Amino acid sequence: MKISYAASCGALMGILIAIAICVFREMSFQDTCVRMLVLGGAGAWMGMLLAWLNHLLTPEHKPQGRM
Repeated sequence: MKISYAASCGALMGILIAIAICVFREMSFQDTCVRMLVLGGAGAWMGMLLAWLNHLLTPEHKPQGRM
């Protein structure tokens, strides 16, 4: 998975979680926007870090030579 895809998926999940929290707690629109910004940014950051870590830990495939 590309790092940009992982970051966008993480941001979307953070935004959706923020919306769910604010709907259940009946918060104001301004508080909802702040929570969406914070959790979206945190989700994007975590998605990017996890994709980068996966890229770093995946072994490189070396072509097999003739024997």
